[in-house]
Amino acid sequence: MEEWIRELITSLISTAVVVAVLGFLGSEFLKRLFDRQFVNYKELVERNRKTRELTLKSQVEFEERQLSEFYGPIWAILKRGERIYEVWKEGRLARFTLGLRTHGTGEARLFGLESELRLQPESKPR
Repeated sequence: MEEWIRELITSLISTAVVVAVLGFLGSEFLKRLFDRQFVNYKELVERNRKTRELTLKSQVEFEERQLSEFYGPIWAILKRGERIYEVWKEGRLARFTLGLRTHGTGEARLFGLESELRLQPESKPR
């Protein structure tokens, strides 16, 4: 009977050693696998961050270009026309109003009128 117990203890010890070695190897494998996945995830997050940053930068550059190329000239035209509008509201464009209505309000016509207004001395209200 002692032989049987000795065989049982020996097989239990060898099984425990095998399980411990396999557990250690499995944990090391999983640790390395997770480390690689974490590194890959960090790289992916960094690429996404750079992509979003470049996208935002290009959107800002596009909007700045759009403002300068499109809205900038429109704003300048409107600012140049403010003086004409003020004179027109004051009723000092009576002799030009009919011409503006019949010949259209093209940019050249408006700015030609603005130049003409600058040359004339302003009349003081009575």
